[in-house]
Amino acid sequence: EYGSFNNIQDICVGIDGQIYVLDSDNNRVQIFDSTGSFIKIFGGAGEAEGKFNAPKSIVLDDYGNILVADTGNNRIQVFNDQGEFLESFGNILSPGSIYVDIAANIYVASKVENCVKVYSPIFYEYSEKINLNSPGDMVIDRFGNKYVIDTENHVVQIYDPEWNIIKSFPAESEKITLDSNGNIYLLDSNSWLIKEFDASGNMICDFPVYPDGNMTYENIPGGIFTDKDNYIYVGHFNRVEKFRAVEQETVSEAVAVIDSPTDNEKIPRGINLITGKAYGSTFSSYRIEYGEGDDPSVWTQITSVNQPVARGTLACWDTYDLPVNNYTLRLTVVKDNEEEIYDTVNVQLFPPEVKDAKATSGSKKTIITWVNPTDGFEGIKIIRNESSVLGDINEKISAGGEIVFDGIDSTYTDTGLINGKIYYYSLFTYDIYADYSRAVEISTTPVENELGKPTCVAVFDTQRDAGGSITITWIRSKDDGGGTDTVTGYDILRSTVSGSGYETVGSVLKGIEIFYDDMFYSADPPLDDTDYYYIVRAKDENYSDSDEAGPVKAIQNNPWKRSAELIFIDSRDTTIVDTTVVDTTIAQSGTKSMKLVVPEEGLEMDILCYDESLIPDAVSNAGCEFYFYGNSPFTKGSFALAAYDGFNYFNIVMMDANGQIQNPL
Repeated sequence: EYGSFNNIQDICVGIDGQIYVLDSDNNRVQIFDSTGSFIKIFGGAGEAEGKFNAPKSIVLDDYGNILVADTGNNRIQVFNDQGEFLESFGNILSPGSIYVDIAANIYVASKVENCVKVYSPIFYEYSEKINLNSPGDMVIDRFGNKYVIDTENHVVQIYDPEWNIIKSFPAESEKITLDSNGNIYLLDSNSWLIKEFDASGNMICDFPVYPDGNMTYENIPGGIFTDKDNYIYVGHFNRVEKFRAVEQETVSEAVAVIDSPTDNEKIPRGINLITGKAYGSTFSSYRIEYGEGDDPSVWTQITSVNQPVARGTLACWDTYDLPVNNYTLRLTVVKDNEEEIYDTVNVQLFPPEVKDAKATSGSKKTIITWVNPTDGFEGIKIIRNESSVLGDINEKISAGGEIVFDGIDSTYTDTGLINGKIYYYSLFTYDIYADYSRAVEISTTPVENELGKPTCVAVFDTQRDAGGSITITWIRSKDDGGGTDTVTGYDILRSTVSGSGYETVGSVLKGIEIFYDDMFYSADPPLDDTDYYYIVRAKDENYSDSDEAGPVKAIQNNPWKRSAELIFIDSRDTTIVDTTVVDTTIAQSGTKSMKLVVPEEGLEMDILCYDESLIPDAVSNAGCEFYFYGNSPFTKGSFALAAYDGFNYFNIVMMDANGQIQNPL
């Protein structure tokens, strides 16, 4: 039925006032005019083009196209303003929130992949991936700052245009929107309230979604949007409501007020939001400037804007390249008659924060990495808490926090942790005056190693009844989540019984994914028709076994059984030396010759020698005799003689340093 809904997940409004409602459980989009009259509907359940599977988010681009996060089908679908399918894109698991910035770039958040992926408006090409922790709904302001709900830690993270954290504040919400002044509205489905914050995360007010108290499951709010006139639209489970934002107060004089930062506040080096009021009936423009000290003689302009701001973000102040010092901020509002009014606050910069802080869990450990500031700090301290604690370093320590790191490195491994337990880390920089930066907070949960099973294959490396070794190959296992190559090597285990009785028959180092089981060349080769089973074990602090590979059979009639007659001849005394005689001495100098007798068809004799001048052609006829001559003394390892059946070498004979023939190897 048109105009009825089943679990509204998102809502958006076009510049023409048309309202687009994502009717998720009905797998469709419904469009209404600004008065709420039904216009049309499109979608339906399925995997085909234009169909949906539990969609979660909807947004319009600057061309009027409709973009829908088709969550269950792992894609983004694009429709024209009439709801006609254009194309789909994206390679992202379970896309949740979708947003389009002023440059038409498309941002898609996935809690499954713990990231935000960015796509170009040109052919929707994938351009960037930002790893975040459980990102929920997100919006972007006119300065390019990103507001992302961290659904796991229940905070709103505010990032600058380069994805550096500006600040965060608590929020029990999964839906967020901004008005034209940069004020933040959160839809809190737990308290059934809409909560308004300024751009710095300071609470302004809240008001109930249901003034009549009609709070039932069917009325759970599921989407929020502010239009160009700052009207607030809320999509509930089965209806849409529209609220009017508080109107700007009418004043005869212009207003200039800096709300944040406050007077004598310490602010970090980096991106800082300046919020406040700059408007009035005689308003013409405003500008923000700063100067060094409490009474500057020189002012540097941060921004100049012709648009009034009733309450919201006035400017973004990048203090990263400024020295630690006291500064004065000045807001100047210009009236129509060019008269100016001012508001000033004094601020003090404290040390810059670390950037790109990341925590990666292994088994009973956490690896923390970050990027240190280029200057303006003396060291880094990391405080570990067992619960999320807001505040400065002293407040975190008072709440049971422990200083686990104090230094200037950019990585730290915290060990001895409990798997399955959440740990909260706060990174502070400090300067020579023992002033601390604001906290950069991350959390992680150590888990048992997740090496992933290596894929094991066991096959004969020969395909004839001569037997041979068994070649074991496998696909390298995953690392254990520690972010580094923690796999140290592999053990190869063998059994003659499936599922039990395994014994280790060899080991290799990491980076090697092959092993040759040469038991068939042993003095006691395996019996006919014996089944052999193999597993490969990846090793680090714990172990991960592959699935069982096999069975493979050992085949008799090993070439080891064929003993070729190998005879050495000393040319000076013509003494015949049989390989079975191990104590006969051959002179260490003089001309040497060697006679080979090939015992049967199908075998070749090879001379393996480090001096290429002594390598003859192979002899391959049964009963054939072959001689070669060398004019230099044989030394240890200078040559080896081997029978070869086309697949394997056997009966290898070598000469030692004393000219003695070794037993067949």
